[in-house]
Amino acid sequence: MKQITIDDIAPAPWKNGGGVTREIALCADDKGMAWRLSVADVARAGPFSAFPGLKRVLTVIEGNGLLLTHPGGVIAARYGAPVRFDGDMAIDCSLVDGPVRDFNLIYDPSRGAMDVIRLEAGAHEAGGIGLLPLEGACVFEDGRAVPPGAFALFDDARKMRFQVSSAALLVTADGSGARQ
Repeated sequence: MKQITIDDIAPAPWKNGGGVTREIALCADDKGMAWRLSVADVARAGPFSAFPGLKRVLTVIEGNGLLLTHPGGVIAARYGAPVRFDGDMAIDCSLVDGPVRDFNLIYDPSRGAMDVIRLEAGAHEAGGIGLLPLEGACVFEDGRAVPPGAFALFDDARKMRFQVSSAALLVTADGSGARQ
């Protein structure tokens, strides 16, 4: 397991000037991107970048939320609640009362299913890509602790035991998941 402190990642400014992205991890090959994990600091309203053929899971991790307006309606993105949508969907984002930080999974569904699920406080056994604590630390059975503001990138998808002190986001791949 590798622990990554999000604020230590150099921010990449958006072309539209509305925020920055910090890329946590990327899995790509000669066929293109399989998946990417990132955190975005959204400073102002504006359009989302398109990712044709890919799926997105966005979770607000700081701030009061986002309203994601698209041709079919509005997706309300609230703190700690993952929302899912197609990467090529035309999204116009507005902030709910101030700046927001969100956690993003973008993936190619032709290479396998992925998701972000919220884990509540308690003991868990899970496997997947990684884990992001929301408010309190996550402590693994070997004693390693991952604090809020850090991401635990797993070496493989084997199940691990850990304790979540408040809530956390688990990135799953191809049916890996959590059991309480």
